[in-house]
Amino acid sequence: MENVKVNITTTHKTDEGNLQIKIECDGIYLKRDDYHYIKYEYIDEENGGCVKTMIKASDDLIEVHSKGDSNYHMIFEKNSVHPSVIQMQKMSIDAYVATKDLQIDVKKDKIGLSIDYELHVNGEVMTEAIMKIDMIKGK
Repeated sequence: MENVKVNITTTHKTDEGNLQIKIECDGIYLKRDDYHYIKYEYIDEENGGCVKTMIKASDDLIEVHSKGDSNYHMIFEKNSVHPSVIQMQKMSIDAYVATKDLQIDVKKDKIGLSIDYELHVNGEVMTEAIMKIDMIKGK
């Protein structure tokens, strides 16, 4: 396991323009077999709660598990749709993640992930977003 710096930028497309959310935090990286694991946690600025996230990435698939005020497990695979359940306080939302594009760039000291996706709830697109995750070794 190695200590790393994790930078996540998610850009949501809205009718009023783009809404960008940025997170920078420390994390841990592990490569096992053909999978890259990135674990990190941060404090949510809106509610002050701790959010713990684990990313598992291979050449053509990225899984994101997040636990905090809302819990979810999302699977991203290029040109594919995967079911997801988002749990928020006392309710669960059945959703689908439609991945338009997915890129994984692995270098010696850096891993870059880029995911272009839509989140569907009740048959409607709730958000279109591009998530970029940069993990830098040797923080």
